[in-house]
Amino acid sequence: MEEELISVIVPVYNVEEYLPKCLDSIANQTYRNLEILLVDDGSTDSSGRICDEYAAKDSRAKVIHQPNKGLWAARNTGQDVARGNFLFFSDSDDYFHFDMIRQMYRAITSKDGYDMAIVGRKKTISRFEDCCGQIECQWIERSSEDLFKRLLAHYDYPYPNIWNKLFRVQSLAGVRARPFPIAQDLDYNIQSFIHCKSFICTEGIFYHWYSHDSQISKEAQYYSIWPKIYYMNYVALPPDKEPYRGILLDQLFKKMTTSKARSLKGENKNAIFKECKEYYKNTIHDYLKEKRIPIRIKMASLAVFHFPYLGYSVLRLIDNQASSRRGRLFYNCLWKVIKFCREF
Repeated sequence: MEEELISVIVPVYNVEEYLPKCLDSIANQTYRNLEILLVDDGSTDSSGRICDEYAAKDSRAKVIHQPNKGLWAARNTGQDVARGNFLFFSDSDDYFHFDMIRQMYRAITSKDGYDMAIVGRKKTISRFEDCCGQIECQWIERSSEDLFKRLLAHYDYPYPNIWNKLFRVQSLAGVRARPFPIAQDLDYNIQSFIHCKSFICTEGIFYHWYSHDSQISKEAQYYSIWPKIYYMNYVALPPDKEPYRGILLDQLFKKMTTSKARSLKGENKNAIFKECKEYYKNTIHDYLKEKRIPIRIKMASLAVFHFPYLGYSVLRLIDNQASSRRGRLFYNCLWKVIKFCREF
């Protein structure tokens, strides 16, 4: 079977220390028919020069230099000029197995063809893990609803990351990264899962997600961004995606309660409360009617929404307990219970 063109999009911004390892991962792929799009998003270090030197050695590579606009804009730039039938996004400080793209291509084009292929990933603090060993993996077709539930749970495969997935371009009509300051991967995933209909998956670990000190944690901001992401995707949900409606509503109300509780001691409390009030007003009728959300979950979410200090007290207890050995055990057990309950 003739290999189709796959576009690999790499947004680049001030990653001179890590970029060569990422580029080597791409150059050494056993799948050769690649279009490698390096989008230099206004780097102020030598990252742009590294991209140019790489493109001079590999005719498959094209460098796009643009003023700094952010990760979302760099990804859109690459997606807009991509010519491939499939898209793969890589972060510029990560690396992956030399046979990953070939394996993903074989999976996504098997049988009648799939819209998305998903691999396992591993968070690592090492830049030198083996990417050449044999990986035992079994590809399995998974239902869209099951994967969507797991995606939004944030704790399990298929993970809310953009870079462990190969997308069929034809299935991404209208899907673009949007200018959220964080959680852009989550938003892009929700959009693409809504548009795609068929998925082929393996939990074999091909992608190495490199964690390093220069990455800035913005976890606290997620609590204010999450409700907006869920709300925007909910109101734009097509009529033929009815099973997704309950999943998005459930997550929207859970994230609104968390956002309000977390913001009680913050400077942006009023803005978050105002946004959540608007989302609540526009969705409460649908939420109460949604039969796929258990009544006990609705009661808990609405209680914390209207009495956020209740949620704040629970969150503070968890945070304080998590700092001790006994607290970490309590914290882990609590989340196992939550994860178990979410399955029902």
